[in-house]
Amino acid sequence: MTINSFQISIGSDTNETLKKIEDIRLNELKPRNEKLSQIESNITEKQKKNKISKDSLDSKLRTTASKIKNLKNPSVVVGNKYDIRDIKAEFSEHSSQFPILPSQSDKDALAELEKKINQAKIRILEKNINKPQKIDLVSSDKNFKFTLFLENTKKLLSKVVSVSNILDEYKNSPDKINWIKHGVDIHGENPEKCVFCGNSIDGGFIKNLKLAFSDEISSLENELAKRKSEIKSEIQKLNSIPNINKEDYFNDSAADIQNINKDIRNVISDRKEALKTLESKIFEKQRDIFSKIEINDLNWSDFSEIQVEIDSLYNSTIKQIEQFEDRKIKSIDFLRRYYIVKEFPISEFTKLSNEVDKLEEDIDEEFKEQKKLKEEKEKFEQDIIELERSLKSESEAVKRINMILQNSLSHSEISLGSVDDEEGIYFEVSRNEARAYNLSEGEKSLIAFAYYIARLESLSTEEKSKTILFIDDPISSLDENNIFYIYNLIFCLLEKKEFLQYFLSTHNLDFLKYTNKFSVKKDYYLIEKTKEAENTPSRSYIKKLPKYLSNKVTEFVFLFEQIYRVATEEENENNFSVFYNFPNNGRKFIETLLYFKYPDYKTKNDDKINSYFGNENAAFIQRINNEYSHGEDRFDRTRNPINTSEFMHDARIILSALYQNDPEQFKSFLNNSNLIFPDFLEER
Repeated sequence: MTINSFQISIGSDTNETLKKIEDIRLNELKPRNEKLSQIESNITEKQKKNKISKDSLDSKLRTTASKIKNLKNPSVVVGNKYDIRDIKAEFSEHSSQFPILPSQSDKDALAELEKKINQAKIRILEKNINKPQKIDLVSSDKNFKFTLFLENTKKLLSKVVSVSNILDEYKNSPDKINWIKHGVDIHGENPEKCVFCGNSIDGGFIKNLKLAFSDEISSLENELAKRKSEIKSEIQKLNSIPNINKEDYFNDSAADIQNINKDIRNVISDRKEALKTLESKIFEKQRDIFSKIEINDLNWSDFSEIQVEIDSLYNSTIKQIEQFEDRKIKSIDFLRRYYIVKEFPISEFTKLSNEVDKLEEDIDEEFKEQKKLKEEKEKFEQDIIELERSLKSESEAVKRINMILQNSLSHSEISLGSVDDEEGIYFEVSRNEARAYNLSEGEKSLIAFAYYIARLESLSTEEKSKTILFIDDPISSLDENNIFYIYNLIFCLLEKKEFLQYFLSTHNLDFLKYTNKFSVKKDYYLIEKTKEAENTPSRSYIKKLPKYLSNKVTEFVFLFEQIYRVATEEENENNFSVFYNFPNNGRKFIETLLYFKYPDYKTKNDDKINSYFGNENAAFIQRINNEYSHGEDRFDRTRNPINTSEFMHDARIILSALYQNDPEQFKSFLNNSNLIFPDFLEER
C-alpha cells in the first residue's frame, strides 16, 4: 500500500534559519499584526460612526422627502414619485438654486419671499390663457393735439370784436348785448309787434340792430361752438377708454393691472378736468363775446409712460403663455425647494454630509493602509514559508508517522517508509517489515490517523492559525483498547491551541467521556435523525447535547433515560427509534443493574431476575432479555415488523422494580437527567 508523501522539519543544525524566522516574526510580522489589529479596530469604529451619521442623514432626508411628496394644493412634485434618491440629487445638483430663508427680523426680505411663494402657488394651480387684446392709448392722441388746440382756443378767447355805435351804451353789459342779440334772432325779419310786450316795433330799428351784430361776431361764435363740440367729442373718447381686464391675464399680474388701471383713470380724470376748464372758458366767452377771456396754462397728462407699462405687461404675458409649462415647472421647483430648506436647512445637510464624507475618506485611507500592510505581511509570511521549507524532508515525516504508530498507538508491527522513484516520492506501508497487503479497516484507520496527525504537525504556525480541524469518529473501526491512545493524541493536539477551530464527532460514549478532560472551551451537540412520515425522506437536526451526556457520560445513565421515555411517552413517528431499540437498551440496562446488585458469578441470571423483579414480572423481563433482543430463537422476527405495543408496560415494570428496590438510586437517575417523577408511580 502506498500513500502520498509530505515533508516535516528535520533535526539538523538550523539555528541560523530559525533565527531568521524568529526575527521576521518578531520584528516584521508582530508590529504589522499589531498595526493591522489597530487599523481593523479603527475601521470598525469609524464604520459604526459612519453608519450612525449616514443613518441620521438618510432618516432626515427620507422624512423630508415623504413630507414633500405628500404636500397638496399645490403639489410640488412632478410625477408620482419623490423619495430619498430624488432629494439627494436635489441637494447635490441644485443646492445653489435653493431659496435663502431670511431672518425673522428682516421684514422686507420676509415679505419679498412671501410674495414669491404666493406667486409660485398661483402659477402652479392656474391654467394657461388665450392671447389678450392689446390696448393702444397713444395712437388715439395722434388725432388730438391738445397743445395746439389750447393755443387756438386761447386766441379765440382773447379775440375782441368791435361794437356798433348803436350798442355803445351796452358795451359794458355783455348780458344785455346777448339779450338783444337773442331778441333780434327771435323776432326774425320785419316784425310788426314785440313778441314779449306786444307793442309795435320800428322795422328800421330792428334792421339797424341786426347790422350791429357783424359777420366777425358770427364767425367767432361759430369757432367757439366748434371748439365746444370738439371738447365734448374728446371727453366721450376719454370715457370710452376701457380698463385692462384682469381676467385676460395671469393671476400674478392682478396687482400690476390694478395699478395700471388706476394710472389710466388718473390721466383720464386730469384730461377731462382740463377739457372742462376750457369748456367753461368758451361758455364764458360766448356770454361775453365782446370781452377778452383770460385762461392759464392747463396740465395735459400723457399716456406714453402708461403705454410702456401696458406693453411690458402684454409682452410678458405673451411670453408666459408661450413658456407656460416651463414657468409652471420652475414654480414647482422653487416652491418644493423652499419647503425642503424650511424642513431641512442646507447648513444642516452640509454638516451631516461633510461628516459622512470625512468618515468615508478616513475609512478609505485605513483600507489603503490595511491593504499595504497585508501585502507586506504576506511577503514576510511567504519568506517564512520558504525558510521553513528549507528545514523539511520526507524522511522526517516517515519517522514521525512511525513514532505515532509505534509509541502513541502501540502498533509496532505497522510502519511506513519513503520511496523515491521517477514518479516522485511516496510512502509505502509495511507490516512486520514486509510490504503490507490487505490491510484491515482498523489498520487503515490507524495509519490514516497517524498520517493526519503528522500532516497537521508539518504545517507552519501561520497555516495552523488559519486551519479548521474536523476529526470524524476516530475510533469507529478500532478496537476499544485504542480509545485512550486516540484520545491522548487528540488531547495533545488540542491543548497546544495552535489551530483556528476544532470539530470532533463520535458515536462512542466511552470516547465521549474522555472529551470532558479537554481544557479548551467546547460545546456539545447531537445530530438527531427523524422521519415524519413513511412517504417523506428522513431529516437530520443539530441539537444541544443533553447535559447528562456531556457532563457525566455513562451508558448506564443514557439507557435509563431511553427506558424512561418508553415508559412515559406515546409512540409516534419522532420517537419510534426509541421504542424500536427498547429491547436491546432494556437488556443492557438490566444486565448492568443486576451485575452491580448481585456481583457474584454463582447465582444464576434467572434467579437474579426473579429476586429483583418478582416472579410475577419475571416472564416479561425474560422476554426482553431473550426473545426481543436476539434473533437466534425466532429467526423470522427480524424479517417481520416488531410489535412495540407492550414495551411501555415492560418499561414501567423495570422502573417500578428499580424504585421499589432502591428509591434513592431511582431519584438520583431522575435528577441526573433532569426528569420528573413519573405519574404511574406512587412517590414515597
